[in-house]
Amino acid sequence: MLNTLRSEGLLPAPDDVGFNGKKRWTLPLVERIAQLVTEREEEECRRETREILERLRRRMEAESGKAG
Repeated sequence: MLNTLRSEGLLPAPDDVGFNGKKRWTLPLVERIAQLVTEREEEECRRETREILERLRRRMEAESGKAG
């Protein structure tokens, strides 16, 4: 994720420090982090859903084979 943020130019430059000496978190950076996290969570949900559906399909095929 950091590589993505760096490539998009969203990470603060090394000399861009706030009043307390810490790097600034700009709104675009925070929004992009939220977007990347959401995308990753959505992909994990899709993967888990595919796995569940595949297990269900196999179970239904096995049960229909027993009934026949």
